[in-house]
Amino acid sequence: MTATVPGEHDAPRRQRSLSTYEGWKDFAERPPRGKPALLTTEQLGSLGPDEFARYNADRRAWHANILLRTRQVHGVHLQLGDILDSNLQDSDRVKSAAALDAPPALGKSTVVNTFGRDFHRQRIAEVGEYLDEDRDILHLPVCHITVPGRLTIKGLHMMILGFYAHPATAGILHRSMAGRIWRGRPRTASNGTTPAS
Repeated sequence: MTATVPGEHDAPRRQRSLSTYEGWKDFAERPPRGKPALLTTEQLGSLGPDEFARYNADRRAWHANILLRTRQVHGVHLQLGDILDSNLQDSDRVKSAAALDAPPALGKSTVVNTFGRDFHRQRIAEVGEYLDEDRDILHLPVCHITVPGRLTIKGLHMMILGFYAHPATAGILHRSMAGRIWRGRPRTASNGTTPAS
């Protein structure tokens, strides 16, 4: 008799950069990871080699992605939420901003990413996935970019345009743009072929 592992094994998804709108949408909108079933020793012993390997892979992925929502994480999320809510004021008032600063490996990126994901889901629930009736304008409430040191204003603008896959950044931000679908008509060379970017 073979024990069955509840639920289907999800093949590992290709990890996309959060600094592209496709990667961010995938991160923000994917369903929560399912916790693997807790099997008894007898059930583990009755699994075949492939089932046992898949079960262990699911367990490793689960444990590698546990997020502890500590009191500090909750406090930062609460403060960031207050700042964003205050920005609902009319356009004649100065908008607030926030900056997180701490030594490396304390979870700043994790805190910001989880807050951004919650904010993304909240805004999509409030406004919808599209901003027009024809469903042409995709609603992207979060722009996630990784800012290198000594960034110029032009560089910042290029990073933001790169997030939204603007064609002007196709040759400049080539590493994060590889394999992306560009909006609009592709450029063509004089012989009628599309140049590689």
